[in-house]
Amino acid sequence: MKKKILILNQNIDELSAMRQLFAKEGCEVITATSWETALKLITNIDIDYMVLDARNREFKEAFQNTGSSARR
Repeated sequence: MKKKILILNQNIDELSAMRQLFAKEGCEVITATSWETALKLITNIDIDYMVLDARNREFKEAFQNTGSSARR
């Protein structure tokens, strides 16, 4: 079974490159460019892994402030 990976990044070029890399490895790739979209996806889809741009302060702070119920 393919692993589902959510990639969260506002940089479209980086997002595209990561999508291609993980897809080549046989993963199902889901992408988001905003924390709000990512949170909706996390809530509604079983995600195996999440990759986010930790350099993005908004993403980093939002992830740290999200309750454990949204994390799997």
